[in-house]
Amino acid sequence: MARNRPAGLYSCEATPAFDITASDSITFGDFHRNSPDGIQSSEEHGFASFGAAGLVSVLAILDIVTTFPFAGSMTMDILFLLSAAIVGYLAWDAFKDMT
Repeated sequence: MARNRPAGLYSCEATPAFDITASDSITFGDFHRNSPDGIQSSEEHGFASFGAAGLVSVLAILDIVTTFPFAGSMTMDILFLLSAAIVGYLAWDAFKDMT
């Protein structure tokens, strides 16, 4: 027995939440550089990644030497240095691709 459902609630033809054909839409080529939402450029993200990797590595080395920021856990310090090296490499590789 079929149930009577209100029209439009269970329809497969939904209206889109936004219009992708509007004149102010973002195309793939300008996504990082000319976004109306103020998204930072890819180069700034790369520099921020370099800075974060550098900060984590300095804090991990400081913790190895003085046991100050992270209470001297050698395993965590090694993992912090490894992750900082990975993030630094990925930032360098992305920056190399942009130039």
